[in-house]
Amino acid sequence: MSKLGQLKKKVRYEGNVPRCATCRNYRQASIRLSTDSNTFRKNQHCALHHFTVTPNAICQDWVDAQGNTLEAAP
Repeated sequence: MSKLGQLKKKVRYEGNVPRCATCRNYRQASIRLSTDSNTFRKNQHCALHHFTVTPNAICQDWVDAQGNTLEAAP
C-alpha cells in the first residue's frame, strides 16, 4: 500500500460521504440554449426543493442513487 493509502487508512478518510453532489435530486450546472440561439447558465440546484445548492452541502432529505437515506438522530 502506498504512503498516501496508509495515511488515509490511519485517519479513516472517507471519500464518498453524503452530500448534495451524491444525492439523486442534485442537478449539475449546465449551459442551455434558449430562444434565438442565446445561451444561459443553469446553476446546480435541488430538483426536490427547487433552489440553488452547493455540491458539498446536505439536507435532511438526502437520498442516494440506491434509495438510502440519512437516519434521524434520536
